[in-house]
Amino acid sequence: MSGDRVAHSPTEDLASGASDGQSSGCPVYPYLVAGALYLALSVIIWAHVWTGHPSAVTTCGCGDSSPTIWFTFWPAYAISHGLNPLFSTAIGHPAGISLIFASFGVVLAPLTWLVGSIAALNVGLTVIPVLSALAMFALMRRWVSWMPAAFAAGLFYGFSPFVLNNLASAHIDLTFVAIPPLVVICLDELLIRQRRSPRLTGIVLGLLFSLQFLVGAEVLILMLVEVAIGVILIIIDVGRRDPVTLRMHARPALFGCVTAAVATCLLLAYPVWSTLAGPAHYASTVHPGLRLGIFGGTAQRLFLPSKPSANGAFSSAYFRLVGGYQGPILSSQYFGIGVIVVCLAGIVAWRRQRLLWLFGQLAIFSLFLVTSGPWLGSSPVLKDIVPLHFVLFAYLAVAVLLGVIVDNTRTAVNASSGQGAGRSASTRSEQWKYLSRRWPGAVSGLIVAAVAIAPPAAYVAQGIPFTVEPIVLPTWFRTVAPHLSGHPVVLVLPAPFAATKSKLKWTDASGRSYSLAISGKQAAMTWQALSGQRFSMVGSGGLGAGTVRNRVENEGQNVISQVTFAYGAPPVVTSNDFAAVHRALLGWKVTTVVLPDQPELPQYDQVASVQAMAALITGATGVTPTHTANAFVWNGVDLATPSSFPNTAKYASCTNGTNGSRGLAVDRTVACILADPAA
Repeated sequence: MSGDRVAHSPTEDLASGASDGQSSGCPVYPYLVAGALYLALSVIIWAHVWTGHPSAVTTCGCGDSSPTIWFTFWPAYAISHGLNPLFSTAIGHPAGISLIFASFGVVLAPLTWLVGSIAALNVGLTVIPVLSALAMFALMRRWVSWMPAAFAAGLFYGFSPFVLNNLASAHIDLTFVAIPPLVVICLDELLIRQRRSPRLTGIVLGLLFSLQFLVGAEVLILMLVEVAIGVILIIIDVGRRDPVTLRMHARPALFGCVTAAVATCLLLAYPVWSTLAGPAHYASTVHPGLRLGIFGGTAQRLFLPSKPSANGAFSSAYFRLVGGYQGPILSSQYFGIGVIVVCLAGIVAWRRQRLLWLFGQLAIFSLFLVTSGPWLGSSPVLKDIVPLHFVLFAYLAVAVLLGVIVDNTRTAVNASSGQGAGRSASTRSEQWKYLSRRWPGAVSGLIVAAVAIAPPAAYVAQGIPFTVEPIVLPTWFRTVAPHLSGHPVVLVLPAPFAATKSKLKWTDASGRSYSLAISGKQAAMTWQALSGQRFSMVGSGGLGAGTVRNRVENEGQNVISQVTFAYGAPPVVTSNDFAAVHRALLGWKVTTVVLPDQPELPQYDQVASVQAMAALITGATGVTPTHTANAFVWNGVDLATPSSFPNTAKYASCTNGTNGSRGLAVDRTVACILADPAA
């Protein structure tokens, strides 16, 4: 309610913004108009996809986009072949991988059958911010009467720097954020308005929580934290101002909450069991060897934009080498001074409006959690979340503030000019005068929205349209893989591995160190998805890629990862390392190892040194590779048992010299590794 009016009760005050946007019904056309505008903006963001070849380009067939491509491909393939769409041993062999958190592939399956996984994913990534913005638009229609105010809130939330930053890397779990605003709608109905059955509202709330778990459990955990904070703030505020109203609302609200909890437990019984105890369940942390608490935000970056492509460790230079989005890397936590000024001024101007105070406090709490990485990482419940991701709910809270303040501004300016509610005009002349008197309020509201949105919009515009890359399959995967028989188990190098041991690092040519606990070179998943699914593959990307399952195999995995990323000094490999790789290959049941030998491939699709990797695999297997379709291929590695493994000195001697991937360099290295020491 506006500042010059007195609410009838604390709960009514929280339930209404400038006015109740749903009081006159809920016509469809505002959603159609808003959706069309949001979609037009999203198409502009993805212009390089839709003006190119949607089935052959995307932001990158590498990095984090590669698992998303695979997760789009597999459910469609599995359903059409009578397999489980939410579990597979086609990657991560032999344990397999759970796809509980990749259920979006099931939704996209019909489209995948029609146009292929790349085009289907591009459609999904284009639509996702539209749905998120529309969800916020729907929330704001409950609290504002002016459609542009609701539109501005949806724009600020659905196309925030956080969403766009993650959208470029195809992080579906962090970009499909339509559910949190819908949860707020349910909570508004359940706790405040109470116009509908608490049982029905609780069931819908349980459905939303369950759906969020399937989309992304991390956002669900973040949302539950935010919901708890919000409910506590409401109880304190209403209890302090009107304990009688609090008691009246408590019983139906509690009944609805219990219903939501029961519905959630029933719906998530199998998914939670599968996640914690089912096949390929999470046996430890999501990213072993990596403390997620280090990925927090800073107060400075909330108000001052970081330089594009220099976003901490994950810069454009890093992604060109490791794999990831190849365009400008922007901060995901930039709000700008404008929206802060608008929110503060609005809260002061309409300080009696409890809705502004509630979401203002939620925004502050969220930003505090963004910068609280160290102590969040020590919590057993929150150790697997990234503190920076709390910024999503800061964007949500600020979007609500923005929408209400823009609507309040329009209403206040019109009221001051003598317009107010008034009676409707009858003649054409009166209608023109009526509309002309409403322009000052509309213009004022749009100016306020522009002041808030312009800084982050100008910032993200530096990376729009998104940069896209053609999907490139190495020759072996185009010509040989589609015709394999017997469904072999293949180790593709570079493998989509993450280190399973803490403190393992790699150093680039400039001397900068990075953690090996993050799986970077993941293009092999795209290669497999697009090459006919004729083999199973060792390693996987996405959540839980480094989950500790078998420590013997993990030792070999770490050695392979270290040689893959040996960009700085030459790798040091001991006889124990060779033995660890040999044991890992046996444990993974690998029959074939494939190492593409194509210097023209992007750097993120190659190991640091083909020569060093060829020496490692040859020494661990005792098998001489063949050069087939521009790749070194080791066949029958499951049948080979080396009589001995090279020592550190021999490995260094054999890999010393020209670091080439063609000609005599690799041949000499292989011959040297296999040479009898006694000869």
